[in-house]
Amino acid sequence: MSDQIRISPERMIERSRDYHQEAEKINEVITRMTSLISELQTEWEGQASTSFANQFNELRPSFVNMHDLVETISHQLQQTGAAMQERDQEIASQFGVK
Repeated sequence: MSDQIRISPERMIERSRDYHQEAEKINEVITRMTSLISELQTEWEGQASTSFANQFNELRPSFVNMHDLVETISHQLQQTGAAMQERDQEIASQFGVK
């Protein structure tokens, strides 16, 4: 496997934004699902309804963890892109390029 970097810093930062947008979508799904469950609880009563809501509430932290993971990836990609830009500028300055 090659150890060459085949992505530009700009593209890395762009990918970071893509991941951030996907994290926002996950957050929107969590919010919407929470709202739908709440609405459903006003229309559906009984043990089955309670069990259904409890099941979602037990799974909700996994959705939140997924959001957090994707945001972490986004942040790491952004930091990597910024570090790549900085390093490239340092190397260029050694050749008298600004």
